[in-house]
Amino acid sequence: FTPSELNLYQGVASQTAIALQNARLFSEQQSAQALLGRRVRALDCLNDIGRKIEEQPDVADFLRWVAGRIPTAMRYAEDCVTAIEFEGQVYGDERAVTLPSQMVQSIRIGGQALGKIYIAYTAEHSFTDEESAFLGDVTRRVGGYIASRRLLERVQEALNETQTLYQTTADLSAAQTYDDVLAALRKHTLIGDADLNISLNLFSTPWVGDEVPEWSIVLARWTRLPPEATSPRYPLRQFPSASALLHPDRPTLIEDVHTFPDIDDQARALYVQRYKAGSTIFVPLVVHGRWIGYVNAIFSRPTHFPEDKVRLLMALTGQVAIVVQNLRQLEVIQARARREQVLHQVTTRVREFTDPDAVARAAVRELGLALGRPTFLRVGALEPPARRDS
Repeated sequence: FTPSELNLYQGVASQTAIALQNARLFSEQQSAQALLGRRVRALDCLNDIGRKIEEQPDVADFLRWVAGRIPTAMRYAEDCVTAIEFEGQVYGDERAVTLPSQMVQSIRIGGQALGKIYIAYTAEHSFTDEESAFLGDVTRRVGGYIASRRLLERVQEALNETQTLYQTTADLSAAQTYDDVLAALRKHTLIGDADLNISLNLFSTPWVGDEVPEWSIVLARWTRLPPEATSPRYPLRQFPSASALLHPDRPTLIEDVHTFPDIDDQARALYVQRYKAGSTIFVPLVVHGRWIGYVNAIFSRPTHFPEDKVRLLMALTGQVAIVVQNLRQLEVIQARARREQVLHQVTTRVREFTDPDAVARAAVRELGLALGRPTFLRVGALEPPARRDS
């Protein structure tokens, strides 16, 4: 080669090297710009999720929105589909759950997996570490929002329960009759949902151990049953399943009377045939360790009893039992006072007479007036009763 040719070759080689270097730099710049663009889109998506969280949407609406927002942050948005599975529901594009090219991460709340986020492609796709990291960021934000919403709901439920307890306690404290007690329970607890019969019942004697009281006495009743279907008291010992149905430390929830296994034939006939019941609940009344009675609510249809409402009802039964016992003691005191008043009236009047016959007549008359009943005096064991005064 001549010096001129060598110079030419060197010039071409130098320019080619420069061109190749420029092409490589341009390619790297393009890749960097593409990477930066993907990172910006991912960051925008995460920021949008944060702004959406500030709006405090419903969880279902939030999950549906997130599932629709994720694909726009991915490399090939037109081929990307996303689904979020949570508590048995799928939000977004359900195809993401079954497509072969997919990336999945669990939504964990309190160490428990409660759902999954699926990012999938309709065409074959190899996921990058950055895409995996992006999915992790999204999942943490979604899980955090669900956890915060659940905490807020629990706090609100606790506040509502406290308010209900306060209102019911106030109504029970003001109760003057058994009907007032029943009205408070109907107003503030699930007892009020019963559409057939609600009764406040007292045992003839406290139930101790295996010794079943003889009678269950109805103190107050709200009912839509015909009069012939109800009784003022029920013989507990005629129901063999009474010990299995009634408990001093927990309620008995019978969500379907027709299929509940622990009901004897007599009890089933009472509730199914006479009451036409679909479900029923028994709540014990215990005061100072003494099991004195129960509340019974009867529903026309099979019914599910929510745990939180049952818990609230049980939280109130202690005070209900105290109020019932206080009203019962008041009745005893009032009855004793009436007896003493009658005795005082009769004694005062008979002391006005000295003749035995006049004393007897006065005693019979005053006793009849006090009792509001016809009163007779019988003299001699073999003589027929002689009516004196009434």
